[in-house]
Amino acid sequence: MKHLEESFILAKKKDRKGQKALYEMFSAKMLAIANSYTNNLHDAEDVLLNSFMKCFSKLDEYRDWKSFPFWLRKIVVNDSISFVRKNKN
Repeated sequence: MKHLEESFILAKKKDRKGQKALYEMFSAKMLAIANSYTNNLHDAEDVLLNSFMKCFSKLDEYRDWKSFPFWLRKIVVNDSISFVRKNKN
C-alpha cells in the first residue's frame, strides 16, 4: 500500500509520474467496470480516460489516499452511467 500513498501524494502535486503510477495501478480494473456498463470496449476506454482526467483535476481537493480507489471507482461508475444515458437511442 506504500506505493499507492506515494503515487497519490505525487499526483496531488500534479506530478506526471505519480499520475502515471495511479493510472497503471487502477486502469485495468476501472476499464472492466466501465466496460460492464457500456458493453463496448472502445466506449469504456473513452469513459476511463475522461474519468481519470476528472479525477486528476479534482485530486488536490481530495485528502485521504486510503479511500482513493473507492473514490475513483465512483467517478468511473457515474461517468459510465452518464455516458450510457447520453448515448441511448
